[in-house]
Amino acid sequence: MHCLEELRELLNRHLYLSFVTQEAHYTLCPAQTRYQRHLDQFQYAPGRTVFTTSYLNWDWHAEEGGQLCLHLAERLQDLLLSRNRLVLFRSVDIQHEVLLATRERLSIICWLRYRSALPIPVAHGIV
Repeated sequence: MHCLEELRELLNRHLYLSFVTQEAHYTLCPAQTRYQRHLDQFQYAPGRTVFTTSYLNWDWHAEEGGQLCLHLAERLQDLLLSRNRLVLFRSVDIQHEVLLATRERLSIICWLRYRSALPIPVAHGIV
């Protein structure tokens, strides 16, 4: 997490932001899967603000799909999977999706978070 903490501190210092923490996970997405269009903001957990992803795939080709598609106000922007590519955007207000990929995808996903004023509810009945 050391690099993520440095990124958070760098953005806070130079862009006058106030992120207090980060949340991250590795993703391994099987071939023939996609993520549908969405925002990374939940009603009861509104702290996720900036999304970062770094792709870990080697030798990825455009015809294998899996592009990150940002739904910007004026256009769609497709970003090809590429090793060592870091993507940052405001996931609180930019809808995005991952297009169908024909092979397994690997990435690290992180959200930079503000402190949430709302409590995270306890889910009842989950087994």
